Amino acid sequence: MMIQDSDPSPPNIDTSDPKRRSLAPMDLTGMPLRHWLGLTVLTCASLGGLLVFLESENRELDTLNAQAIQTLILQERKHQASLLVEQTLSVISTRHRDYEHRLQRMLITTMRAPFLGISHLSGRDRSFISTELLRQFPDLRINPDWISIEQLPTNLLPAWWSADLNLRLQASDRKPQFLRGADTGLIFAVPIQRGTDTSGDVHRNRTHSTAGWTLVHIDPKMVAFLVSSELRQSLHAGLDEKESRYVWINEILESNGGENYARRLIHPLLPETEGALLSTHYRDASGRYPYQVELDGVLRGSGVFFDYRFPKNPGAKQEAKTAYAALYPPFGWIVASGVYLDDINMAASQAYEATMEDKHALERWHFLITLGVTMLLCLSIGYTLLHQLRIRQRKMRKRMNLLERKLEQRGEDRLVAALQVIRNERCPERVGDDLIVADYVTRVATGLALDDEEIAGLERAALLYDIGKLALPDTLLKPRHQLYFDQAQLLRQHVDIGSRLLADALMAPYEADLLCASQRYMPSMSATPSNATVSGSPMSSTRVSPGPSILALVVQIVELVRHSHLSAAEAISEIEHRPQQPFMAEVLHMTRTVMAEHPISQSDATHHRLKPLQIERLALHWRDNATGCFNRCLLDAFLEMLLTRGQVTMTGSVTLYHLRLRASMDAAVLDQQFGPQLNAYFYPLKVFHLASSHFMVLASEHTDDTTAGNSPSLPSQETLQTLLLSLEGTARLEMTRHSLSCAQSMHDWQARIDHLVKDKT
Repeated sequence: MMIQDSDPSPPNIDTSDPKRRSLAPMDLTGMPLRHWLGLTVLTCASLGGLLVFLESENRELDTLNAQAIQTLILQERKHQASLLVEQTLSVISTRHRDYEHRLQRMLITTMRAPFLGISHLSGRDRSFISTELLRQFPDLRINPDWISIEQLPTNLLPAWWSADLNLRLQASDRKPQFLRGADTGLIFAVPIQRGTDTSGDVHRNRTHSTAGWTLVHIDPKMVAFLVSSELRQSLHAGLDEKESRYVWINEILESNGGENYARRLIHPLLPETEGALLSTHYRDASGRYPYQVELDGVLRGSGVFFDYRFPKNPGAKQEAKTAYAALYPPFGWIVASGVYLDDINMAASQAYEATMEDKHALERWHFLITLGVTMLLCLSIGYTLLHQLRIRQRKMRKRMNLLERKLEQRGEDRLVAALQVIRNERCPERVGDDLIVADYVTRVATGLALDDEEIAGLERAALLYDIGKLALPDTLLKPRHQLYFDQAQLLRQHVDIGSRLLADALMAPYEADLLCASQRYMPSMSATPSNATVSGSPMSSTRVSPGPSILALVVQIVELVRHSHLSAAEAISEIEHRPQQPFMAEVLHMTRTVMAEHPISQSDATHHRLKPLQIERLALHWRDNATGCFNRCLLDAFLEMLLTRGQVTMTGSVTLYHLRLRASMDAAVLDQQFGPQLNAYFYPLKVFHLASSHFMVLASEHTDDTTAGNSPSLPSQETLQTLLLSLEGTARLEMTRHSLSCAQSMHDWQARIDHLVKDKT
């Protein structure tokens, strides 16, 4: 009984029958295979989900650990920077005291000099003190203006003196003493005494006079200069380029900020900028004002942490950096040090990797065990199914590959057949030439003992040697001796077109290279024969493959035999006696032997099928048969095309060269002789024969078939006159240049050309 689609009941299968039981796919446990597969997939999905969940949790913990490590390292580096700054401040303070003590001893020693009158201290004595300073510090340049000498009482008190200092002097017992000025400078106060004895010791004057003092003031800039000179050397020598940690010092010039508020005193990373003025208006790449934040922080009386961007190396881009700065009030110095955030990130990354390495080792073992159990479960169940599936896939792949190769070969064969059909339709008089060329190329290559792969490539290239002629006009598809000069130049392009078709469309690069190489052995179509030697000629020392030369030789012989009505022997003789023929002797000998054994049949003459879409397909309409030049109809068409396309607007005008012949002989005969010569000399420009003795050259066509590259050079009038005199001894040539403005209409252009032709003067 057949079960209908609407019957939901399962088929009644008798499981007692062994034959029936064998139809149901069961495993060893009695569970259907689809159920077992479903359970396996569910188990794998559950394990995968659990692993994904655990992995996500581990990643979150790792991220938190990395952030904590980075925060700890940042705090540690900030603390190190602050310790470095505080240590530098301690060094500055110590050196400050040491240099003041040295100056005090130097002043005491100087004042005791027997030849120095204490009561007569003046500018001379200041020079003496400066000399003594230079002796004490020979490597430094001490500014004499940093030493000033004053005497009290005086009506004009210096800025570094105050009333408190006066009170201290009056309360003293008139002994030399050191004071601290209002500008924190060092003041050496010496009481003025009158007279000296013979031994040079100072004694009091017996007459009473107003008590006075001599004040020797040392500007704090001198001590700061001495400290900075010593500190600069130590900071430059201690630059740590690997960790990018260093200390720099800025000297405050204006505590209110603004332009030139400070001077860069010491900077180990940028020593060439030491002495440069700084501004609180400076803004780094992140938009912060680091100097303003630094100044506000240190003026509050404590150190300050701030973030900004600064280059690691001179000329490099700015990178994020955090710094600590503190003020040394006696000198007004800002001492700072910092650390780059990328160094912190790198250190945190290294610490994180070191911390997590052990954890990852345990996780890898856990993952490998879990993965191994899962893989064993999957492999134990799916081995049989996968094995059968692989066998089927292998068979299917072989069949698909075979079918693909057949389809590809069939497609290539159809494409080649289609191209050959199109070529035969374009060139009906050359039907069968490709088969003849392929046959003789194979025979000659076999006779020269070339390898089979090269012979097969030559045969394929011979079958499609003229496939590029599909893109050429019909008027060019005729024997070479019937072509004009410019037509022959256009015909040579079919080799390049054919090589591109072989390389791109037919995926045959080897055959395309053979076709291009064979072009070097074709006869030159230029006006004068080329003197360049061809690679592979008898004069060439380099041995090359004879394949391209065989193809070129057979093509030329078939062209001469089938379309010039020569015999094979006459064709080979003509090729052999050409000047600078490039073929090797063994190639010519083998070709002559093959042609003698297998003669080439003559071709039946047929006519072209003319199509009026290109100029050369209507050559009788566009050309003057007498001169070989183009006629007035084509010139008008070109001018109208230039106006229609708007190409004249790019140059502003169209340039024409009018050539007029004046001779005593018949003008028609001279035109027939001179026209082909003009066509060759002005190529690739077009020459138009407008009337008897009147030729016109269009020098700025801007057409699609213009030769790419530089503009062609025009022959001079003297060259053309010489050519004309060779034809007719008394002839004279007049060559004038005319420009047709873009503002004129086509009627104006035609009228101007008619005027040039009708002008008899």
